[in-house]
Amino acid sequence: MKNKLKLWIIFSTILVFAAGVIGGVFCEKYLIPKRHGGMERRAPHPPSLERLAQELGLTPQQKEQIREAFKRNEKRLRELRTQMDGHLQEIRSQLKSEIDNILTSEQRQKFEAMIEKHLSEQRKEFKEREKEFNRKNKKEREKGDKE
Repeated sequence: MKNKLKLWIIFSTILVFAAGVIGGVFCEKYLIPKRHGGMERRAPHPPSLERLAQELGLTPQQKEQIREAFKRNEKRLRELRTQMDGHLQEIRSQLKSEIDNILTSEQRQKFEAMIEKHLSEQRKEFKEREKEFNRKNKKEREKGDKE
């Protein structure tokens, strides 16, 4: 009698575990939205000038003023990104140097390969995002031209 009870407990545990795995796979595949290159972390861009003009009914003078504001801020943002990139590169170099000092030569080679693989994946994802961005912008421009 005890053996049958143990068998049923084991069988029930395996069954519940399998149901959890299947449920998890199902939820991940069909219910959880997919992430595309970490895009979720980025703040949304302001609407384009064409979209602003269309939705707000901007005058030509307002359009020109907004165009100038975009240009001024784009320059400031580019400068900030350049500074941040420099600081990030410096921190990454220091971190890599510290890690290199800890690893053996064989581990360092594997680490370098990991870094190169990561960088190539990032470049590939960037190109895909750039193509998608260009495709969306082209559709938006065509839509604006039709109206």
